[in-house]
Amino acid sequence: MKYRLVPIFFAFVAIFILSNRSTWREYSVIGWDASGYYSYLPSVFLYHDLGQLGKTDSVRYHYACDFLGYGLYSYQNTGRRVNKYPLGVAVMEMPFFLVTNYLICPATRYPVDGFSIPYQLGVALSTVFWACFGLYFLGMLLRRYYSDTDVMITLLILAFGTNLYFCTAFTTGWSHPFSFFLLACLMYCTDTWKKGSLNSLPVIGFLLGMLIITRPTNMVGLLIPLFWPSQNKIGTTRSANSKALAALFCVLLFLDVCFLQMSYWRYTTGQWICYSYRDEGFDFMHPHIFEALCGYSKGWFVYTPAALIIICSIPLLWQQSKQLALLCCLLLPVYVYVVYSWWMWYYPGAFSSRPMVDILPVLSLPLAALVSVVRKKKMVLKGTVYSVFAVLIILNLFQTYQYSIGVIRENTNKEYYWRVFGRIKATDDDRKLLLIRH
Repeated sequence: MKYRLVPIFFAFVAIFILSNRSTWREYSVIGWDASGYYSYLPSVFLYHDLGQLGKTDSVRYHYACDFLGYGLYSYQNTGRRVNKYPLGVAVMEMPFFLVTNYLICPATRYPVDGFSIPYQLGVALSTVFWACFGLYFLGMLLRRYYSDTDVMITLLILAFGTNLYFCTAFTTGWSHPFSFFLLACLMYCTDTWKKGSLNSLPVIGFLLGMLIITRPTNMVGLLIPLFWPSQNKIGTTRSANSKALAALFCVLLFLDVCFLQMSYWRYTTGQWICYSYRDEGFDFMHPHIFEALCGYSKGWFVYTPAALIIICSIPLLWQQSKQLALLCCLLLPVYVYVVYSWWMWYYPGAFSSRPMVDILPVLSLPLAALVSVVRKKKMVLKGTVYSVFAVLIILNLFQTYQYSIGVIRENTNKEYYWRVFGRIKATDDDRKLLLIRH
């Protein structure tokens, strides 16, 4: 099927970019947030200092550019330090870590210390791997409802027309591509369950648990099993005991996964439930929704304009499936409100607004609906829409490159944005526009 070529092509492009960037050679892949998510692995398998992360932290500092103690907080009642970052990403990086730690490094000249070049590459490749499998599961889901061509076009737009591209190929090791995979897989398994397969129900529990311990704001994923439409009476040929057993396994797997995080908190803080971010929090009375979506600093619609078209396509999805459109209308506002109530609503360190990568699988539904409708229209309209998306993909790729070389900045404003639009160099006179405040 043609749609399966998209994840393969995306992996090829991402690996090509990674191989030509210096981040892994400069030991900066595992830095800042990526190091916080990853540090559980060398701590457990190499340094056995999970309660302090002291040796892990000092080795990390030797390689990376972030400061010592980043993301760590001390608790006086236990004498231990807690990592503020949840451990879901580390669980998904673990297969790559184990191969690197026990096979690749011992067979090469690189130090077995958790942060040398093979480990840096392992984190980068794990990000690409899970993002591409997210596209794969998303393709399998969409193929149940749309043609092969429609699915292929939808995946191409998501892969190269959104900031999934940047988060996969440029800022590896951050949580967003991992969340993208988990949500895509959850949607696929939920659809399978709603079609009558009780075997998918325990997997749903596992995926929901992984979503929460990967990024707590992913808790909105609970809405997917609740509001996903049923295609028939679930398990009509199964006994009540089979249904109860499947539901029990679902709950148990969900709790078991959450218990991993809770056990870590218990060990480091003495509490089963811990808010590890301490003085960082949400301001639900003053969300920054407009700035986050439309601002020139990080606006998602500014730097990922394809997203605006996708959201405006929800009425087309309503014509095809009212329940799926309702799911989008419920999940999207809740998620946007929560993530942009965070004190650091601009989420630095990435192109465009990176939290929106997590829910791109949900937005693939209205996008696929749009593509399927357009494909049946006359050639003029079809060519126009496809041309618009082609331009937006090119724009996304080019602006991603601008950000990667420092032309687009974290503090970009309207004047500076339009001054450097379409350019690969910024002069000192251009940068003076960054001082303008509105």
